[in-house]
Amino acid sequence: MIMLNLGCGSQIHPDWINIDLATSTPGVISHNLLEGIPYKNDSVDVVYHSHVLEHFPLDKGEWFLGECFRVLRPGGIIRVVVPDLESIVKSYCEFKKAAEGGDPIKEANYDWILLELYDQTVRNKRGGMMAERICETEAINHEFILERMGQEAQKILYNSDHGASSLKLNWKGRLYMKFQKLKSMDWFYKLLLGREDWENLELGRFRNSGEVHMWMYDDFSLSRTLKKVGFQNINRVDGHESSIPHWSQFGLDTKSRSNQPRKPDSLFMEAIKQ
Repeated sequence: MIMLNLGCGSQIHPDWINIDLATSTPGVISHNLLEGIPYKNDSVDVVYHSHVLEHFPLDKGEWFLGECFRVLRPGGIIRVVVPDLESIVKSYCEFKKAAEGGDPIKEANYDWILLELYDQTVRNKRGGMMAERICETEAINHEFILERMGQEAQKILYNSDHGASSLKLNWKGRLYMKFQKLKSMDWFYKLLLGREDWENLELGRFRNSGEVHMWMYDDFSLSRTLKKVGFQNINRVDGHESSIPHWSQFGLDTKSRSNQPRKPDSLFMEAIKQ
């Protein structure tokens, strides 16, 4: 079987073709997914991507799912993992009501849920307020934040402790680093543009770097988009459940030791190309 793991970051498996924007990891193909999927029509059996789709604007997201449909053979399976908008909104309503009682911990939980909703959409710097809050290990609701964010929070803490970036250099981060290479001429641009235009250029660089969330999905909107590009037999699953043969042995959506979801806030969906 030919199985594609798109925007793989550090989550790779030797049985899969792992593709990321730029990488030095052995066994990972470097490719910009904004240019499409580098495979012929009807040529692969499985396409998988996790927390990639939300980084495309709505129209580009539909195009990208169409690319997934194009490369799959008839009978092929797509597995899409994205942040679960409905779950986050429900949590927001729940924690808002709880915070109204004046409990400081519940207020802190409410503040965190707001960050889950908005921070990666509106942030103007890497990691945003979420990374800052995760690194506040003395926060009264730190355990709650770790539970919400799962393995991603642990990576941010590890990188912070070791003097590294607060975000893993997955395909989003590496796209950002490509933009950073433009800075070799920063002195010239600053002189040419002036302060205000220079700051606008810096903001534009970041907003187009790939880190920002451009859209969010619930099971209805994602199912509708999958259907629109041609998929059928669309089902919501969980981190362990899949129609992909031997899914549990790959460990792409779960932690290897605990078998818990890597990103607990996720929506998991699969569909078939008939």
